[in-house]
Parts: sequence; C-alpha cells; structure tokens
Amino acid sequence: MSTSAEPQALTIGQAAVRLGVHRETLRAAIERGEIPAARLGRRWLVPVAALDRLPAPAVSTKHDRELP
Repeated sequence: MSTSAEPQALTIGQAAVRLGVHRETLRAAIERGEIPAARLGRRWLVPVAALDRLPAPAVSTKHDRELP
C-alpha cells in the first residue's frame, strides 16, 4: 500500500486557498460546472488532480448573474 503526503481531495476552503480565490468564488465555479467536486455528507471535496489540470486563471472572479 502506498501513502502519499498530499491528500487526493481538498475541502472548498483548502482548494480556494490553493487557487488564490475566495471560497464563495470557488463554490460558484463548482455550481457552474467549471470545477468538479463531490459532496461527502455536508462537506464538498475537490480532487487535487482536477485543480492541477486547471489553466490559469481557471475560475472567473466576476459574477455572471444578470440584474433584473
């Protein structure tokens, strides 16, 4: 069995720090399908491999919502 020093998945907070964005920005990117994530109970986990494959900048920091 192989052990790795780096985890295979990060929480949204950890992934946001790694990407240099606010956690709500990352959460919105996950909801838009820009970044894969899986829910485990109440916690969302983001695969480290998915973060490593992202081009820079991968997460939009602008709100894409239209005002009424």
